[in-house]
Amino acid sequence: MPEEQRAVVKLWGWQDGPNGFVLRGLGETGKLETWEDHLFAAGVAGKGGGKSAAGAIRKLLYVNQWPGVTTTIAGPNYKSLQRGTIPALQKVLHRVGVYPNRYPGYEYNHTRQEVTWHLWSSGQSATSYVVSLDDEDAARGIDGGASWLDEIRGVSFAAYLNLMDTLRQPGYPAQSWITGTPVDKY
Repeated sequence: MPEEQRAVVKLWGWQDGPNGFVLRGLGETGKLETWEDHLFAAGVAGKGGGKSAAGAIRKLLYVNQWPGVTTTIAGPNYKSLQRGTIPALQKVLHRVGVYPNRYPGYEYNHTRQEVTWHLWSSGQSATSYVVSLDDEDAARGIDGGASWLDEIRGVSFAAYLNLMDTLRQPGYPAQSWITGTPVDKY
């Protein structure tokens, strides 16, 4: 593996396992005791550094293992989410064969700002709410297992704390990851 890929692997908490690299914090499907609870990870890089793609991969890996989970995909505003985060997520999904309105697949409801995941033959689904944190109370009321905050530099600390308060869905490991380009504040 080239050195630059090893740096990305270390950044995201991958561990060298018997079958190659294993993402830190993941475990067996549906077995909470094998997952790392209260895991918080960050991916920081410059423009075009693959931060949003890495966040999207982490989101897919999480929801794929937890049918029925509710998660959030958050950003500083809907413009950022619609122009950067959601296209990065869709690009990753298409690369691994997950397409809209298919099995395995997903539905993105732009009006409701919601992604419904259909990844299991059992017919179960998972939900991700797309949340703009320009209103610091926007995430209130969500009971989720995981959150991904893309472009954190544009988010107030109060909005971030409210997003962390959503990690309370019983029976699911509480995990959060943030991605962004560094600036003086972060």
